Amino acid sequence: MLVADADLVAYFWIEQTRSAAARRVRRRDAAWVVPPLWREAFWSILREHLRTGLMTQEEALRFAEQAEADLRPGAEHDVETAAVLRLIDETECSARDAAYVALAQALGVPLVTGDRALTRQFPETAVVMEDVAEGA
Repeated sequence: MLVADADLVAYFWIEQTRSAAARRVRRRDAAWVVPPLWREAFWSILREHLRTGLMTQEEALRFAEQAEADLRPGAEHDVETAAVLRLIDETECSARDAAYVALAQALGVPLVTGDRALTRQFPETAVVMEDVAEGA
């Protein structure tokens, strides 16, 4: 089991330069869990793709529906507010990032991300998806 952030989910579902790594992560560990806010983060990624003309409205909806169906059956886990607030207070991370980190810490599993800055800030919790894909 691992916590997947919206970057990893997006790379898995939307063909991009790092998609192959995201798919290797999934083959290594198919049990992805997410905090409920993952949808908003994923929608923001879809918004950028729409605004830059990288996908159509229909494609964005298809990707959203696929990801939601994939992550719906038991994948969403609530995050304790106190843990998120502690991370926000102790670090410079965003509330969104703190939620992913707090969930991973609560479950005792890694947070797999495409955000290298997050892995530097939380090296004991977050790992970049390429490292997981390669078995590092």
